[in-house]
Amino acid sequence: MMYNWTGSIFGPQHTPFDNQLYQLRIYCGDRYPVEEPKVQFVTRITMPGVDAQTGEVSFKDIDGLERWSRKYGIAHVLRCLYNKMLRRESRVRQIPGPDFPLPK
Repeated sequence: MMYNWTGSIFGPQHTPFDNQLYQLRIYCGDRYPVEEPKVQFVTRITMPGVDAQTGEVSFKDIDGLERWSRKYGIAHVLRCLYNKMLRRESRVRQIPGPDFPLPK
């Protein structure tokens, strides 16, 4: 089984994320799909449900991911993050300053 994946999300049009390509790291542990994968934005982003320092995604704060199910796949995770970008609370985005750390 592949454990490490790279994902991409094109920012939705007419949102603060428009014309941006967001890259993500996805790690599926030994117990995936029983347990949720770990997802981290590599591209800088300020959005509810994403840790501003590390880029790590908190599934409990993303609609459709708050109760993980083994029937979900990586495509579902990416769709839910895209849908979060469309939500009103995500539309007010702060542009990270030059000291904003990129995840390692």
